[in-house]
Amino acid sequence: MELHRADPAVLEDDPFWSAVHRRHPDLTVVLLPDEPGGPSDGVSGADPTPPERAGALVRRLAAGWRLLAPLLAQRGATDPPSARWAVRDSGEALVLEKALPRLDPDAGTDLLRDVAWRLGEEGWRLAASTRAGRPLLRATDGELDLTGEAAPALTMIELASPPLRLPDDVRREIRAALLAEVA
Repeated sequence: MELHRADPAVLEDDPFWSAVHRRHPDLTVVLLPDEPGGPSDGVSGADPTPPERAGALVRRLAAGWRLLAPLLAQRGATDPPSARWAVRDSGEALVLEKALPRLDPDAGTDLLRDVAWRLGEEGWRLAASTRAGRPLLRATDGELDLTGEAAPALTMIELASPPLRLPDDVRREIRAALLAEVA
């Protein structure tokens, strides 16, 4: 069997290996092919998410991000968010995330307060708390989930879809479509 470096696009789309690659860029990741008879399309077990449902969720996720974008832009964060897949319950959630590293803790807290106000106006359920003394905001519209945290070094906002079960090729297309919508 011949080994070669994994395609960076494949690593980006894989929730586990993308995190390993981000945390340890000095490592060479080699992915072995699936064993004969094993799952080869990224979906095993439960039924995959219908493409229409996945497309609708991408549009909702982009619309949710558009609610946040003006608040982020007011703080100088005008570039688009990053998108990644994250393992959740019975599938993988598509997550948009934005780190604001130059916000001091008070400005980060103000951002979370503004986000809570904006999402509350749209009918989202809100839960404000703290984690290790840092302000934390969790919000949901019943399908999408937002997490925001203001820490001394940065403020982080994440907006996630519900878990999806999609073949690898569809996951790549969905992620690309979402990035195009929020660019």
